[in-house]
Amino acid sequence: MFAEYGYDATTTLKIAEMSHVTEPLIFYHFKNKDGLFAEAIECIFFEYFSRLESLKIKTESEFENLENLIHMHFDYIAEMPDESYLVASVRPARLRNFEQVCARNIEEQRHRLTTFITGCLERGIQKGEFWNIPVEATVRLFISSIIGLMRPEMLFMNQVKTHYHVIISELKEVAVMYCRRSLVRDGGKP
Repeated sequence: MFAEYGYDATTTLKIAEMSHVTEPLIFYHFKNKDGLFAEAIECIFFEYFSRLESLKIKTESEFENLENLIHMHFDYIAEMPDESYLVASVRPARLRNFEQVCARNIEEQRHRLTTFITGCLERGIQKGEFWNIPVEATVRLFISSIIGLMRPEMLFMNQVKTHYHVIISELKEVAVMYCRRSLVRDGGKP
C-alpha cells in the first residue's frame, strides 16, 4: 500500500482493512504509522540481505559468482517490485527515523557488496581468471553500476508493467556480457 498509494495516502485504517485485522492490533505491535513503515523497510532489506548471503556458494569461476550477483539484483526487483520501488522512491519527509533506517541498511548493503566483490576480484586475479585490475576502484564501479542500473528499473517497473520482463532480461544479459568482457582474461568469451 505504501508503494502503491504513497506514504501520506496510506492510513493505518486502510492497512488494517487490507490485512483483515483491527487498527488497535496494528498499534499494539507498532507505535504509529512511522514505526510500521520503518519496519517494512527493515523487512525489505532483510530479504535482500538473505538473498545476498545465499550467493556464498562455491562456483567454478569467480566470474560466475559476479554473474550470480548481477542476476540476484535483477531477479530481486522483478520478484519484489513494490518493495524495491518503496526503497527507491518513497521518502516521507516527516519520518525522522526513515533516514536512519535507510542509511544504516544502505551502509550495510555497501559493506556486504564490497566484501563479496573484493573477494571475487582478488581470487580471480590470483587465479589468472581476471585481468590485473585496480580492485578498489573496480569494486566501486561495480557497485555503482549495479545500484545505478537497478534504481531506474525499479521506478520504471512500477509505472509500466507491459513488456518489462523482456526489457529487464535483455538489460541483465548486457550487464553480464559487459562485465565479462571487462574482467575475464580470455577476451570475455562465454
